[in-house]
Amino acid sequence: LSQLLTRGESVVFVAYKGNTAVGFTQLFPSFSAVSLQRIYILNDLFVAPDFRNLGIGRALLEKAQQYCREQGAKGLALETATDNPAQKLYTKMGWTKDTHCFHYFWSATAAENPKQDHI
Repeated sequence: LSQLLTRGESVVFVAYKGNTAVGFTQLFPSFSAVSLQRIYILNDLFVAPDFRNLGIGRALLEKAQQYCREQGAKGLALETATDNPAQKLYTKMGWTKDTHCFHYFWSATAAENPKQDHI
């Protein structure tokens, strides 16, 4: 993580309650060749369980949005579990759910043990 930060490949914002870190969000820069603009991938958003529902997640998302605007980026993208209750917060804050596309993921570990299907 420190190498990513040093090389500018990641941006992390940390939320504190007093001197205690209670949450963070991590952004990774990317680029849209279609729109010719930078985008950020919000890869992590975490708030410690004892500090949830206190507005910390919202504050972290607002900080990420502010940073995105300051950088002149097109926007932020995130992926979340279908049962993640934070989806309500994303919707309240103006995030829109993709309904026109599917997201796929290729797993390198799964590729090491491919199915024995033959063509």
